Amino acid sequence: MIKKTLINTLVILVILTGCAENNDIQLPAPSEIYAVIDETIELPDMVELPEELFIYSYGIELDWFDSAIAYTCLNALQPDEIVIIHAVDENAANDVLEKLNARLAYKKKSAEKYLPETIPILNSGIVRQDGLTVSLLVTSEITAIQNIYKNMK
Repeated sequence: MIKKTLINTLVILVILTGCAENNDIQLPAPSEIYAVIDETIELPDMVELPEELFIYSYGIELDWFDSAIAYTCLNALQPDEIVIIHAVDENAANDVLEKLNARLAYKKKSAEKYLPETIPILNSGIVRQDGLTVSLLVTSEITAIQNIYKNMK
């Protein structure tokens, strides 16, 4: 009886420990993640957005993050955009998540009127959160990028 109780307790602890680790995911810095993406897959010509402009493009305040990158396609007719932000804390990460979800929704709505041929790429676009790192990923190579993230964990 004691042995069974001990085993059950250990199983519960392992499960709880596993769950706690998932909430404390540590990915490399956003610039390092983007470097791997850029080296691994063929992206269209991209231009980097300065952090000072995040407030205008995404509604994201500078004090919400400690490191970030944002690249948009040089050709405005292509929807590709990669934004990777490491938030300063959980509250800021939630705020960033909300803003990047709004950005993706805006891009989809705009495409319906002006660039309907880009809708399949936008519909496969995602906003993901890995611990304090929040990413907006819009590209035809979304599966390859998802695999990159998976391998970094």
